[in-house]
Amino acid sequence: MAMKKIYLLAFAAIFAASCSIEVADNPVESTDSQVVTSLNATVEGGIPSRTVRNSDGSVSWLPGDALSVFSGNGTAGGAKFTTDISEPQASAQFTGNLTITNTSANYWALYPYNEDVYCDGSNIYATLPSIQTAAHDSFADDLFISVYKGRSTNMTFKNVTGGIKFTVESEGITSVILQALDNEALTGTAAISIPTSGIPTVKRVESPSSKIVLNAPEGETFIPGKAYHFVTLPVVLSKGIALTFVKDGQKAIKVFNTPSEIKRSGFRTITAADKDATWFNVSSNTFRVAPTQFNLTGNSQTVIVTAYSTSDYHVDVTADWIASDGSPIGSPEGGYIHFIKVNANVSGAKRTGVASFCTEMTCHPVIITQDVLDITAGNIVHHSLGQRFTATWCGYCPNMSEIFKLAKEQLGDKLYYVNLHPSSSALAFSGTAVWENLYDVQGYPCAYIDGRRIVQNDATATAARKIAEFVSETESNYPVATGIGISSSLSGSSLSVHVDVYSKQAEDYKITALVLESDIVHSQQNNYISAGVDPNYVHDNIARIALTNSLGDAFSAGKEDLLSFDYTATIPSAYNKDNLSILVWVMRKYGTQTILRDADYGEYYVDNCRVATVGETAGLEFE
Repeated sequence: MAMKKIYLLAFAAIFAASCSIEVADNPVESTDSQVVTSLNATVEGGIPSRTVRNSDGSVSWLPGDALSVFSGNGTAGGAKFTTDISEPQASAQFTGNLTITNTSANYWALYPYNEDVYCDGSNIYATLPSIQTAAHDSFADDLFISVYKGRSTNMTFKNVTGGIKFTVESEGITSVILQALDNEALTGTAAISIPTSGIPTVKRVESPSSKIVLNAPEGETFIPGKAYHFVTLPVVLSKGIALTFVKDGQKAIKVFNTPSEIKRSGFRTITAADKDATWFNVSSNTFRVAPTQFNLTGNSQTVIVTAYSTSDYHVDVTADWIASDGSPIGSPEGGYIHFIKVNANVSGAKRTGVASFCTEMTCHPVIITQDVLDITAGNIVHHSLGQRFTATWCGYCPNMSEIFKLAKEQLGDKLYYVNLHPSSSALAFSGTAVWENLYDVQGYPCAYIDGRRIVQNDATATAARKIAEFVSETESNYPVATGIGISSSLSGSSLSVHVDVYSKQAEDYKITALVLESDIVHSQQNNYISAGVDPNYVHDNIARIALTNSLGDAFSAGKEDLLSFDYTATIPSAYNKDNLSILVWVMRKYGTQTILRDADYGEYYVDNCRVATVGETAGLEFE
């Protein structure tokens, strides 16, 4: 396959701009069976859906490129269509031979052609390999998967895969191994669907691998300063990644334990990925551990230790506040990554513990020194959460907006709220549907306080008074168990968010974190004005990006524990960066507490929440 040179001029994450349904401009007619011998292929606008991106930003097909094409369904790679262009082109004609027996079926097409590709009519299946060959300033032939589904022989292909771009500083590296720290699927056989949005989605992955081995071409090494790429399936890396660097007789591991997401068409960039890595000589009798010492703050955290061993070993700890956090990941050839959980230090004194990595012959101690937790824990300050369901087409929603503005004036920081728009609204948020399902939302507008009480669209003063009653009910019946601190920074379009959660009780919780935008001027249906539409309506506290699972990520905390969470996101250029804030809330189980709510909304309620403007720090609050 000729997918040779990939000139990627912009390596920041690149995302699809269009969510429209493809319109067939050359539809298959529902007549007798027929044979298709040619088709035209282009790429989605502005996105490098193919592997060649020219200096002017356009995207090209290459001579010899081939596609797997199906009518409805099929196996064994489908019909092979190949282009005979002599030079790179943005649009190319492909020729082959496809017999159509069901003229009402959609075409499915996938780049690159492979005999293992198959289609069941609902999904198309392709395998992304876990062993890949490096190509500087590029990636290897036939890795970057793109697909088409529709009724036209004029096909626009859209990307499925993304990846990680990196450079190295050291000379002589022959292999780099990528490992997902929470064992997420990086490669495998992907079942790819194309819903009505037209955007390819990986529904599931068969024979998944959480590791990719990227080898330099035979006889070559990675060139310092040159860009290389791992190609992966779209994936949320909840614990981050590790990179193992291999050269003749030596290995090194670097861990990047910040959660991140690789989206289709997007590349996460790591410059000088091996910088400050510790190299070890590797042989059959080598046993090495790094690092061997940690000096920690008093909060609860997880440290990462790498062990290289070709023989069995075990880990022993000397203190009950140190423990292994899950099984190690890795392999003898790449090294093993251990997660060591360190509890918050509320003992009142600085302390030292040891985790010993031991074979039958030798032990390597890892010394952990931890300061005292710096918290003067009085009563935690509580904030209630309002979740308001609204839409730009909802003519009665402006009244609910006025209700919350009045309640906010009356309650101050006792109340924070978020506005959730459905997919049918001009300010749609992808996470709205799951909350609609949880609360069984029957119509707009409506709102919920602390995940327990519903607010109806009543007279402004009456409904605002109801909100105040619900907030008071929470504080009287559900003593707050968690405190929240938020800090964030924005560099260009890259957002980094750090959250501290202090737990007064040892329990299981859920945390949800969103990026909000305010002062958005957009037209709004408004049944309370004569025109019926307000073209300059100002929308505030609009949910834009989910940094966690929308319904929350589960976590466990000990008594008087302090946990830290880190998130990253790419802010679209259309958002006003000066008007962004971070909303975080923690949900707690009712447990043995009296359940006061309007319907069964599950076993959790909102324990506490917090808002902080992007770039500002909102520390933990105690009275």
